[in-house]
Amino acid sequence: SAQTWWNGNISSDWIDGANWSGDVVPLATDDVIIPDVVNDPVIMAGTAAVAKSVTVQSGGSLTIDPMCSLTINGSGPDGIFNDGVIMNRGILSIGSLTSTKLYGIRNIGTFTNDTDGEININRTTSIGLYNYGTFNNAAKIIIGATANVGAYGLQNSVGIFNNNTGGDIIINRSSIYGVLIHSG
Repeated sequence: SAQTWWNGNISSDWIDGANWSGDVVPLATDDVIIPDVVNDPVIMAGTAAVAKSVTVQSGGSLTIDPMCSLTINGSGPDGIFNDGVIMNRGILSIGSLTSTKLYGIRNIGTFTNDTDGEININRTTSIGLYNYGTFNNAAKIIIGATANVGAYGLQNSVGIFNNNTGGDIIINRSSIYGVLIHSG
């Protein structure tokens, strides 16, 4: 599959092709890599972004603004792998059409689903949301609303998972556990 790297050469605007390798904004068939750069990407201004997968590397950051979205389908093994910082204030949809293989979201960094955010995870073969870092939820997370998410809806291993005021977690379809907390 095609890999598209964020370079942030011009600005933080996701839809400015000059900020991407090859000067092309990611398509639904692209595996997106976001490294540690000066201008971190922001999905803003009503943008409906797409990707096959998104990896935020250590030191990297991704923000989804209110009234914006990111849709991920067909990835493997992770829909989103976060080793940096992700701030979601928009709509994040993973696996709405095709499977994201093992994990919808695998977080070992810091992930915040802020008050305007919504996360929808469907069609994973193992875990909808796997947290090994810090996950802060103050909005809505819906796991398995339209399709199975495999063995676990939400699994926390050693990490910190905060479901804050306004946080709403709905888990509909997991084959073993809706929530599994190992420790943390």
